[in-house]
Amino acid sequence: MDNCNRFSKFEKTVIKFQDLDKEYQKAAALYLRNYEGPINKNARFRLYEIPMNSIKKAIMAIPEMTMFSDFDDYHRFYREKKAYQKKETIWPIFIDRSFGMVIEEGWGRLHNYVDDGLETVPALELYE
Repeated sequence: MDNCNRFSKFEKTVIKFQDLDKEYQKAAALYLRNYEGPINKNARFRLYEIPMNSIKKAIMAIPEMTMFSDFDDYHRFYREKKAYQKKETIWPIFIDRSFGMVIEEGWGRLHNYVDDGLETVPALELYE
């Protein structure tokens, strides 16, 4: 499935950077700085609320994931390799727009949200 349309049924709105809530603005500013260059406060994002099961299914469809029996197997592997970094606030993950890896930024947050039992995950995608 085309990356840009993978989660389209979970899209809530297209929103300007300055209209994001404060925590989402922090996450978006970091994302823009790290992936897009200078922060563009006129940038717009697609905002999603994606069911956890849909994200897990999309991740397991990545060809490199065939080494794992299921998402729980992958999650255990990830946790063994990565230090747990708990944050008090919920930041969105960022949807991969071009490389087929589902998430461009926020893999660690996703695994935290799995541990926390979140049923839906907030996500942003840069809208061009």
